[in-house]
Amino acid sequence: MVVASCTTYFPPNHHFQDTLVQVIENLHKFDGPDSDNRFEDLPYFGIFMRDFLNDWTEDYEFYPDEFRRNGWKVEEVVSRWKCMTSFYSRISFVGRGTMYGIWECRRALEEPDVNGPLMETRLYGATEFITRCGECWCDTYFKNPPVDLDEDSKRMFWLGRLVRDSDIPLFGKKRLEFWKRRLVDIKENWQRYKLDEVTPERLEGAILKLDSIITSIDWEAATERNG
Repeated sequence: MVVASCTTYFPPNHHFQDTLVQVIENLHKFDGPDSDNRFEDLPYFGIFMRDFLNDWTEDYEFYPDEFRRNGWKVEEVVSRWKCMTSFYSRISFVGRGTMYGIWECRRALEEPDVNGPLMETRLYGATEFITRCGECWCDTYFKNPPVDLDEDSKRMFWLGRLVRDSDIPLFGKKRLEFWKRRLVDIKENWQRYKLDEVTPERLEGAILKLDSIITSIDWEAATERNG
């Protein structure tokens, strides 16, 4: 809990965040080689991070009165979210919590549009995971898609409302291409979404990364599954 809380105070690319990432890596490897239990040397860390990554924008969107009643300020929440997302995307890069990248892309790119700080926050999460660890979770889920997922596992990766009734598979080229198209559209219309003026550059970086990932995968060899 303490470690998860600390992540909200270290800005992206700050040396404190570098140190904490290394600490987590050292703890993970302290007791020998990698195991299936990715956080065995830091019990429940993954669970706490999952809870911390619950989308605050949904609380703000659907429960604005409660949000204000609790005294939360949008600017402060956005800042903490960026710190935490940046940190966790770097942890995912070394093989932990790779599914969170898909969650962030679903929130930002597969759900109905929002504007301003809400959209800014969701896009930050998606672009951070794409640029920092996109190859990692695309290798895990898209290049070698999981087979015979049970219903609970399918729900972890389900499609957002914009594409839920489409022919887009959970793990396939079409899903990545949809994300890319959405990023391109948002970049071209960033003012309509009331985004910060530095956001288009961040979106462009994610677009280039996605394009690189899409072209690097042998899609004929990678079995596309509808889940």
